[in-house]
Amino acid sequence: DVTKSLSSAWVDCEPTLGNTDFTIASQNPDVPVTVKQYQSDGTTEIVLGGAANSTTMVFKETVTDPQSNTVKLQVEFKAIGSTLDGTDLQESGLVASGSTATVTIGSLSFGIYHWRARTMDSASNTSAWFAYGYNDETVVDVAVIPAGATAYRWILGSSGSWGTSTNWTPNGVPGNAAGDSVAIDASGATITLSSTPANALTAVLVTNGAILTLSGDITLTTTGDVLV
Repeated sequence: DVTKSLSSAWVDCEPTLGNTDFTIASQNPDVPVTVKQYQSDGTTEIVLGGAANSTTMVFKETVTDPQSNTVKLQVEFKAIGSTLDGTDLQESGLVASGSTATVTIGSLSFGIYHWRARTMDSASNTSAWFAYGYNDETVVDVAVIPAGATAYRWILGSSGSWGTSTNWTPNGVPGNAAGDSVAIDASGATITLSSTPANALTAVLVTNGAILTLSGDITLTTTGDVLV
C-alpha cells in the first residue's frame, strides 16, 4: 500500500489588508473601586464624610491593567456645588500594573468637597469613573477644615434641634469649635437653630428637601459656602 499526504496551498487571511492578518483590540485599565482618601501623612484614612486636618490630602489605589501596561491614577476633586466634568484632573505617575498609585493634592481651601477617580494606562486608555462612596455630587465626601474643627452630618432622619448633640455624627453641636462644617440631607426634615453658634462655620450644606430654620434673632456665620 502507498499512503500519500496531500495538502493545499496556503491562503492569506484577509489578503486585501496586506501583511496585517488580525489586530488585538486595546483593553481599558481596571476601574479603581477601592481607592481611598488619606490625611497628608498618606497612611491615616479619612472616612466618607470625614475631615482632613490639613490642606493637603492623599489618594491611593492599587492600579491594574489587563494587558500589563503601566497605569496611573487620576482624581477629579472639586468643591460641592461644582460639577464633576472631567477637567482639572490631578494624577499620579505611571506605575507597574499591580502597584500602588498615589495622588497628592495640596493648597486646598477650607470647604466641603466631592470627588471621583479613574485609571489611565500608558496607551492613554481610560477606565470608567468611580464615584467615591458610590454617591451623587451633592454628598460631602470630605471636609477640609481647620485643625480642631469637626465635620458634622445630621443623622436623626426627621426634624429636630440643632443643639441636640445626638442628632449629629459624630455627636456634638456644630459651632462649638471654629471652622466646623455641617451637612444636612434628611429628606423633608426641619432643623431648628435657636441660638447663635459660638463660632463661625466653614460651610453649611442643606440638601434633599431638608430645611434649616433660624428661630429668633440668630446669626449663622460661615467663612465659606452656604449651599441649599
